[in-house]
Amino acid sequence: MKKTIAVMALVVLFVSVLTGCGGGGGDTLKGTWEGPDTDGSVCTFVIDGKGGLKLSDDYFFDNAPGSYTITGENEVEIKMEVWEKAQTFTFSVTDNKLTLTAPADALYASYELTKK
Repeated sequence: MKKTIAVMALVVLFVSVLTGCGGGGGDTLKGTWEGPDTDGSVCTFVIDGKGGLKLSDDYFFDNAPGSYTITGENEVEIKMEVWEKAQTFTFSVTDNKLTLTAPADALYASYELTKK
């Protein structure tokens, strides 16, 4: 009986860890974020906290669908249907600010966003 309880406890712990570390980032990135990118366009990211997002901007996108996966402690990969390939960013969330920083050699923009 003790072995069964111990095994069940380990299974619950394992599932909890997988759920907490899985793609989408839970509440860390969840919300509506708005602000400029480094090219000067005002962008809005609506992040659902479950791996999905929508992107709007001043010129090209109006609720363009996409997905995201947190791939490291402070790293996120964003895939948009309108982009040729996935883009990886270092991110930080402080108070109501989300910063998405593209790698130095990237040919895409970084973002300074505020939670709406």
